[in-house]
Amino acid sequence: MPTTERDDSDLVRRAITRPLSERLNSAAAEVEKIIDATYNVVARTGTVDPTMRDILKEAGLSTQAFYRYFSSKDELWLVIIDDGRRRLSDYLRHQLDKEQTGRDKVVRWMEGMFAQATDTAAAGRTRPFVTNALRLMEQHPAEFRLTIATLVEQLATAIDELADEEALERSPTHDDAMSIYCLTVARMEDHIVLRTAPSREEIDATIDFAFRALGAAPAKSSGS
Repeated sequence: MPTTERDDSDLVRRAITRPLSERLNSAAAEVEKIIDATYNVVARTGTVDPTMRDILKEAGLSTQAFYRYFSSKDELWLVIIDDGRRRLSDYLRHQLDKEQTGRDKVVRWMEGMFAQATDTAAAGRTRPFVTNALRLMEQHPAEFRLTIATLVEQLATAIDELADEEALERSPTHDDAMSIYCLTVARMEDHIVLRTAPSREEIDATIDFAFRALGAAPAKSSGS
């Protein structure tokens, strides 16, 4: 009898969780459609504030579907900003994981940031956010601070590894990592706005400048 009760309980549990799992998968798919549609409309139109109508038309979903997951378009933008941070930080983490030394990780991080301007698709998705960065930052300061902190932390960890491995005379600070972040992002964003691509020489020169600022020997970039 105990065995039968346990089996019945398992059947009930499966009967409950199966449709719940299916609904969660369906919901995740619809949210993903809305996010991808927003990126597509932004890239195609160049506006950082596309209409709900355009987004839902692109996604093939109804207004009712949108409000199942988001209370407003502003909440959608918070999700978009977080999604962009996650995608970029995951991409950079994957690049850094390929390297064994702090020196090579710093190079990879900087090259990975420049790649946002050299990749046409990435630049198209990013351009409206770059050109409207100040407005978005004013509206969503906490989300932007989190994005910056996440990216700078990746770079700072690589710089610390470099300092330990090569016994640099001066211990790097968080401000060093922030300065290199600002330099790299500024040069990358200039190209995104102007619809140009950084040359290999520009990337190498920026990387070498960063290494000199840290008191380390200039580095050979992975693209050299």
